[in-house]
Amino acid sequence: MGKSNGQASLELWIHYLKDVSFLNYSSSGYTVLAVEAGASIQFSGAYKAAAKHGMRVRGGYCPSIGLAGGYVQGGGHGPLAASYGLATDNTLEFVVVPVDGKHQVASPSKNSDLYLALSGGGGGNYAVIISMMTKAHSNGPIAAGSNAVLPAWRDALYTLNIGIRFDADASPMELQQVQAKLTPWQALFEPLTPGGGPYMGEATFDYPNWKKDYFAKNYDRLLGVKKKYGPKFALWQHTLVGADA
Repeated sequence: MGKSNGQASLELWIHYLKDVSFLNYSSSGYTVLAVEAGASIQFSGAYKAAAKHGMRVRGGYCPSIGLAGGYVQGGGHGPLAASYGLATDNTLEFVVVPVDGKHQVASPSKNSDLYLALSGGGGGNYAVIISMMTKAHSNGPIAAGSNAVLPAWRDALYTLNIGIRFDADASPMELQQVQAKLTPWQALFEPLTPGGGPYMGEATFDYPNWKKDYFAKNYDRLLGVKKKYGPKFALWQHTLVGADA
């Protein structure tokens, strides 16, 4: 999609953050079985680890996607959503490093505003995630949590994905031509889905109505979190909070 690419930008290599462990997580409100996963754990690794314990972990369809990255930070839909909610509804806490370089925990009781932003407010935009704690399930549904997921996802009856295939060695000009087709296609669905919205991890990076369609009423609150934890906007992506600041 091009959202995570920028000229002269810095890419962080987190490939070796693959620790995964299961434990009983306790908070002021409940105690649940949880999995703590390093930032580069992919769905395939998380699913295998959970299966060894007779458990399930909330993830997506593609086995190579990271459990703790832009997936959960963008909301996190997938095959178990009807049973366990979105990925953000399962997240218990994040271990992060904001742009000030200080190691912090973000949870409902610690840095709760940052926890909210990381739970559906857009990937890679508020802090660098080192690890994440999320619920592990044997069976049974859960309730939706407090997070920044686009409200339309709470009432959605279905999702629809449309894409264009292109060669792995496609030139920049060819990619621009592909992108020029996708954005108008996305706009065609607006009158058909009033009050709806896209999954930001799979939406176009140059959509003109991105604030309303990708964040709705959450935008201003998330912008406040962005200014608090990264006032110079060193972490930046197209069509994410603060992109036009």
